[in-house]
Amino acid sequence: MRDGIYTGESEDGVECEFKCEKTDVKTVREPIAIDLNAEQAKLASLEKRQRQLQDTALAQIAQCRAIHPE
Repeated sequence: MRDGIYTGESEDGVECEFKCEKTDVKTVREPIAIDLNAEQAKLASLEKRQRQLQDTALAQIAQCRAIHPE
């Protein structure tokens, strides 16, 4: 479907496009298990990456200030 146009077959089997006047949305709630160990590992990895990026940014700021003192 693109921009409210649906490609399908008519009752006599001819392929054609139909305009969708209304689109229905259906939300399905299905419980899923959360792997706490995997989430903890993901958090640790993100925190490590954040520290690395922060260290890099601070070094770049210090270098910029050294080159262009106020």
